[in-house]
Amino acid sequence: MKDIKKEKFLKTFGIHLSKIRKAKKISQEQLSFDTGIDLSTISRVERGILNISTYNAYLIAKALSIPYSQLHDFDV
Repeated sequence: MKDIKKEKFLKTFGIHLSKIRKAKKISQEQLSFDTGIDLSTISRVERGILNISTYNAYLIAKALSIPYSQLHDFDV
């Protein structure tokens, strides 16, 4: 059975992350390089397909030069 709430959360998180990244004018490739996270992983997170670990979210926030909490500052 699909978990609709989880799917909606992941999709919304991915859109939020993508907006932040684009506002910073950072490509997915550059974010991948800066974090050491595979490019395909970054892409799947932004499309709401993959749930990342807390540590990877921390690495992304650090690479984007934003507070970790900003990654989670969105409404579902």
